[in-house]
Amino acid sequence: MWKHITTILFISGYPYISESVTYKFQKTAKSFEESKVYCTTKFDGLAHIYNAEQQQALSRVVDGTAWIGVSKCGGNWCYTGSNRRVSYTNWAAGEPNNHGFFTNGEEYCVEMLSSHKWNDENCSDKNYFVCQELRCTATTCNRRGTCSELVNGFKCNCERDYYGDKCENVRCTATTCNRRGTCSELVNGFKCNCERDYYGDKCENVRCTATTCNRRGTCSELVNGFKCNCERDYYGDKCENVRCTATTCNRRGTCSDLVNGFKCICDRGYYGDKCENEQANSTNDPSSPAPQVMSISSSSELYCDMQWDTIYDNVPNLYQDLNVKRMK
Repeated sequence: MWKHITTILFISGYPYISESVTYKFQKTAKSFEESKVYCTTKFDGLAHIYNAEQQQALSRVVDGTAWIGVSKCGGNWCYTGSNRRVSYTNWAAGEPNNHGFFTNGEEYCVEMLSSHKWNDENCSDKNYFVCQELRCTATTCNRRGTCSELVNGFKCNCERDYYGDKCENVRCTATTCNRRGTCSELVNGFKCNCERDYYGDKCENVRCTATTCNRRGTCSELVNGFKCNCERDYYGDKCENVRCTATTCNRRGTCSDLVNGFKCICDRGYYGDKCENEQANSTNDPSSPAPQVMSISSSSELYCDMQWDTIYDNVPNLYQDLNVKRMK
């Protein structure tokens, strides 16, 4: 004998059967432990009762005395299988009393009497029993909240950023649209109104613009972003890097590729990012002596032993800017 408590709703013209609890009354006498094993194997354990509404529904199912899913854990009465303290009770007058003439007061399991009141009884007694079949599953609330069984359905207690009967809707937060648009909450979700250069359900994609690839390649829009097809001498997600070529350093030095660009190590007599500048009065003679810095004082005065007339002619503000003194 069983009773299936359910609710039928009509949504958009289609029938919808809600998740609910199914109580199954087993009219076979077993001990409490045998009943628990049977219900756990076949269904979702012995029947738990969380409120008066469930108690009333279960009363219509049970015919006679039957085990329910409540038993002793430590000094408390708990829901069998979970060790959570009961949130509702319906004890008969004077119960629980842990009184048993033949059992030395070991009444650690609960039966529902024909009066539908509760009584503590020895767990080895043989009784009918009531199993439960739960409708809350791991995915009932879309893994966004906890599900509670009710007599006429279920309830999802949604996490902070979600709402709806099954937590199916997402609340707008600062990051819902990836900070690239404004978010509007709808009945069944949300909508991102993306800024000009972005698109997608959450504005996760970037549109191609004239500068996306730094004007060094062509841009192609993809499902989840974009791709830059870089010109020959450039590379990187946005063609931001320059490849070393024979002329990168104007044939006046050696070029090294870096993560975000390149570096020219210039030959003697040249300087600049691409060795584009030539030092004045340079002989480009490898045998010519190079200027040598002798010391730097703590007073920020620079002393050099070099051709001072040449330095002064080419860098007239050197004395003023760096407070240079000629060594005596």
